[in-house]
Amino acid sequence: MSPARAGLRAATAAGLSALSVAVFGFPQPFLAVLTSQLAVSQVGGGGRFLGHNLWAAGAGALLGGGGLTLCAQQPWLLLPLGGVLAGAGGAWWWGSRSPVAAMVFLMGLVGTLGSGLIYPEDAIANSLAHAGSLMLALISAAFAQTLFGGEAGKDGASEGMVAPSPALPAATFGLLSGLAVMTGFGVAALFFPDLVVPLSISVVATCCGLGVASDATVVRQKIGGSILGGVIATVFVIVSAGAGNNLAVLVGGLMLVLGALETIAQKSASGAAWYRQSAAVFAVGATMLPAPLAHFSGVALRVAAVWLGFAVALCLGLALLRLGRKPPDVP
Repeated sequence: MSPARAGLRAATAAGLSALSVAVFGFPQPFLAVLTSQLAVSQVGGGGRFLGHNLWAAGAGALLGGGGLTLCAQQPWLLLPLGGVLAGAGGAWWWGSRSPVAAMVFLMGLVGTLGSGLIYPEDAIANSLAHAGSLMLALISAAFAQTLFGGEAGKDGASEGMVAPSPALPAATFGLLSGLAVMTGFGVAALFFPDLVVPLSISVVATCCGLGVASDATVVRQKIGGSILGGVIATVFVIVSAGAGNNLAVLVGGLMLVLGALETIAQKSASGAAWYRQSAAVFAVGATMLPAPLAHFSGVALRVAAVWLGFAVALCLGLALLRLGRKPPDVP
């Protein structure tokens, strides 16, 4: 597939998902844009995998809603419960379906649990809203793939996310997901209580990225891409706010930036992880519908929460990978 078509595909998926959540007024609209950006160029992100992914997204969100209902009187239990559900469910979907299915399951789960930490009285409404956001994003990604080309092959898939051979086995991925989600919730409660969802979603996305490609080069690119994506998001929101609270400007800008980053990633195969990580962080930091934040401090805090979530998952992932590596044979 040509880089231009790949960029148009990413831009279309982002635009459709952003418009969909803006029309329905779903909370945490970045969730849909991020999901479409991560799924659109992945093997397993659409086509014959669409049904599995839709089931995974719905299952994660509804399971999160059930957990909130059970812990309504004891919210502190959400910390260990989130870790257990993320570990068990993430391992199952990772091993029996595809990395994309595991990703959307975890996003639905932690998005719902994270929202419940802030608004516990709206557990069921939040679970349904997050399930709807994820499903709309997956449908948008599948439509964009149909319109501009089928699922990417091994050369075009983002960071090697190619089913059915992820880098980590299901048990290891489940352990990483459970520990990272539990740690992410704890860190968010301490430092960013109002930004639990962006931070925890950043944790999940990083875990999935490490699960499919964990070599040193990719990790370095992810670190640089996270910094670049945060800078681009901050500048984008400031410029959008200056242009007025115009939905067309916001959606058009999201499409332009995400499409351009995917085009560059396709042109630079060796540095694709850098640009796709930038796109992921940008999607979280810059998707503020129906209007951008009016103050720079709000944008900076959101980006900082995303960076912190990335750092939490990265440190845990690298530690697990190091512990799990076999020592060299001694003659």
